[in-house]
Amino acid sequence: MPTLHFDEIECYNPRGTHDDVSLLAALDGGVEGSAWGPEQMRAHGVIDLTTRTEGQVFYDLAQIRLTGDYGHDFGSMTFDLHSSVGPGEFYFPGELNARYRVSFRLDALPAARTHAQIRLVRLTCRDAQGTHDEVTLRVNDSIVLGPRHVMKTNWQVDLEDTPISFNATCTVTLSETYLQDWSESVTIRADAPVGAGQHDFVASQRGLVGSARYRLDYEILA
Repeated sequence: MPTLHFDEIECYNPRGTHDDVSLLAALDGGVEGSAWGPEQMRAHGVIDLTTRTEGQVFYDLAQIRLTGDYGHDFGSMTFDLHSSVGPGEFYFPGELNARYRVSFRLDALPAARTHAQIRLVRLTCRDAQGTHDEVTLRVNDSIVLGPRHVMKTNWQVDLEDTPISFNATCTVTLSETYLQDWSESVTIRADAPVGAGQHDFVASQRGLVGSARYRLDYEILA
């Protein structure tokens, strides 16, 4: 299983005089939990995370989010089985010109056992948000349709027939980037029943004008 280690975090600009920041981790589609913080940071401050955090171990997908006090979201980074191993850095462009940098190290991947396979069959647009949508469909952060594939109401697209292997969970995300951005996800576990399945993506988030409805047909293989 790959393991993500945090090395340090640097604050270039806080939202105000300071931020109380935290790193949150959601592993393999699980519930988001604290990886570090909250801790106060000011401009030009640097904190060594090597002794303050534990390695984040995952099978298929790790989503790391940087948050501030009062629920402010400073951005997120995502790792999967195709992510480059070794050291790296990620820059979080937060709200109100806030900027942070996190350095990390992703351990080399040992051979992982594959527990399940999913085959995406068809994506149907049941109701576009406007005259059309421009959507992207991802599985564990790998693009399988798009980016910005044009869809209109009652249009459908047959998806690639190649099964996708995963170990613990499979997170399928449908996002739209035309006019008003939205994103909806479903997580399917390796112990899901074998056979055909469906999921309806319904985008009706606060602040959206209108809504969008899509249906995904898929199959879990033995």
